[in-house]
Amino acid sequence: IAIDVTPQVKAKIAIEESEIRFRTMAEGSGIFISTIDVDGKVDYLNKTWMEFTGQTFNNLNNSDWNHLIHPEDLDQVSDIYSKSMSKHQPFILELRLLNAEQRYRWIRLKGAPRFDTNKSFQGYICSGVDFTEEKQQLLEIAHINIALVRANEQLEFTNEKLRHSEENLQSAFNAADLGSCSLDLQTGKAEMSLRYRSLYGLPLEGDIDWGMVTKAVEPEFLSEVNLAMENAMNYGTPVDSTYAIRHLETGERRWMRVAGKVRANEEGSFSHVYAVVMDVTVQKQDEQRKNDFIAMVSHELKTPLTSVTGYAQVLKRMANKAGDLKPATLLDKMELQLKKMSAMINGFLNISRLEGGKIQMDVREFDMSLLIKEIADEFTATTSGHLITYHEVNSQIVVADRDKIGHVVNNLVSNAIKYSGSSSQIEISCDTKEGELLFSITDQGIGVNSQDLPKLFDRYYRVQGSQSTSVSGFGIGLYLSAEIIERHGGRIWAESEPGVGSTFYFSLPL
Repeated sequence: IAIDVTPQVKAKIAIEESEIRFRTMAEGSGIFISTIDVDGKVDYLNKTWMEFTGQTFNNLNNSDWNHLIHPEDLDQVSDIYSKSMSKHQPFILELRLLNAEQRYRWIRLKGAPRFDTNKSFQGYICSGVDFTEEKQQLLEIAHINIALVRANEQLEFTNEKLRHSEENLQSAFNAADLGSCSLDLQTGKAEMSLRYRSLYGLPLEGDIDWGMVTKAVEPEFLSEVNLAMENAMNYGTPVDSTYAIRHLETGERRWMRVAGKVRANEEGSFSHVYAVVMDVTVQKQDEQRKNDFIAMVSHELKTPLTSVTGYAQVLKRMANKAGDLKPATLLDKMELQLKKMSAMINGFLNISRLEGGKIQMDVREFDMSLLIKEIADEFTATTSGHLITYHEVNSQIVVADRDKIGHVVNNLVSNAIKYSGSSSQIEISCDTKEGELLFSITDQGIGVNSQDLPKLFDRYYRVQGSQSTSVSGFGIGLYLSAEIIERHGGRIWAESEPGVGSTFYFSLPL
């Protein structure tokens, strides 16, 4: 009896050809492809799997994969896989697997159930990709959000509870009336929360761009806000700005504080700012009342201080005329302490004027190199214990407030003297670089710890330490210097090594 088996043969050949095509595509795809039989055993792994793990098919097929899975992911993977297998349902797994270099990589696996023509379950076809970089970006965004919340002093207690979860972080934003925003520095397009939009009076729906945001900013703060964005785009400088706005719907004047971090793209260009905003109108009003009080008290102190200084000078002249050296020496010391007190009072007055917007900039052209030489010569004449060296250069013309820039240089030189030992050297230099004037002053003093460097220019901040506490001051000078430089569109920073010395820099646009 002859039986025609041609259909079966053709079907078998078709299956084999299909199998060959499948494996050919799988081997050349560059993604992870595998098949699992009805009993849950891996019966095929493509070349990508073997290259990733650095093991042969036989090794992988005859071993327990648990040793390749990150311990923190093992329970979740086992639970999802076993439930899907029992119900013959698709599954998606995100897990960390150990590669041939013994490093964990994030893998996203998708399993599709296979059924034959009789709808009988035959196992799974699985595909996967390495998405480690994508996962790291998501983690980076979460870390940035956590760091931004920590920057808000009013949320310290909330931060302790919410710093581990992006989902809980959003709850903290809502609870604290914080708005969140992601700004594309290249296109100016912004993704904003409803709270952010409502604070400015922006449309609650639709696209938002940077131009729409700046329409709410009061004109006197617009250049400062735009400068913060330029520094973020050009230098990756974190954003931390406080400014007044006019609500675009109600016209009400409110104060906003925006704090954010900058992220770079794959090419290294600064591409996005991730920020939060909070309404600080009440705090600003309290601060204004405090500044008004400081200004009033400082003015009241200056009058008797001026009188006491005058009396001391008269007594000193009388003592000198009478040839009585001891009272004259004591009066010299008294006059020195009165000058220190006067400088402190002036510092508090300057802070209240600065924060009240009452300091005016007298901007005009002047020779920076000549200003530095004048200040260096003055300190050289009055300071005998330090060698002050200024590397003179040709004329350097800048457009700025000469008196206020001189105040900054004076403060930096004075600090270098105060915080370095006698007979040590102080070097001052000034140069031009990439369209900026760059000033630097280097001392051989006690230095500053790395954890203190970012806070040096904060208001009233003083470095703690046995050596630094012996130097008088209220942490005003560097704060004022930073505000003056920033209002000129420049930057100020420091580098230091404890026990070796410090270098302070500032730049001004030319």
